[in-house]
Amino acid sequence: MKSHWIVLIAMLGVLSGYRASATAPNFYAGFRNVPASVKLYHYKVPDKALRAKFAAAKKKAMEAVKHGNGGASGSFTFMVLPKLYLFDQKGREIYASSGTPKDLVAALNHAFVSPTPDPGAKSLEARLDGLVPVGKSSALAPGATNKFTLLQYWAPWCTYCFTERDELLAYFRDHKNLRIDWITIDADIAKAAGFKVPPHSSNQRASE
Repeated sequence: MKSHWIVLIAMLGVLSGYRASATAPNFYAGFRNVPASVKLYHYKVPDKALRAKFAAAKKKAMEAVKHGNGGASGSFTFMVLPKLYLFDQKGREIYASSGTPKDLVAALNHAFVSPTPDPGAKSLEARLDGLVPVGKSSALAPGATNKFTLLQYWAPWCTYCFTERDELLAYFRDHKNLRIDWITIDADIAKAAGFKVPPHSSNQRASE
């Protein structure tokens, strides 16, 4: 039991102790030479919603330690980024990945050539619920554009999010026949919870 408390305190201490003087990389600035077949939309998860998820996760971990149910390390879940979702023209999910996929190009090729909707997955409309636009992004009409829709969740501390962005750009430059609505979603739990983390440092952060 004592070791469980040590693990929990260490995890929370590391999170709350992060400090960074450097400016986080600008994710949006990396969208250069975007093909005309791709329409970009930038959204974010509201900070209030992210703070609520973090608070709930911390409470759940504390309760688990208190009752000896698996310890802190087994009770905390994590936000692993990037998260990628691809939807067909009717807003049905045909591909999803979390973290670093083994072969993103092969996975996308398969999804576009043989799109198979997942009946148990959330729809595009459900995934967009509660998000707010960033900058000049406008609201979408899910399923009404006759395009594929890509949702990419990212955060400044997610190393692979930047790499994945560039891989996706290269892929769409090579496949200009695909009409895509590409929606980036800022899900920076560290910023929302009031922490400062080293930029470009990891692809995993304590969350829900």
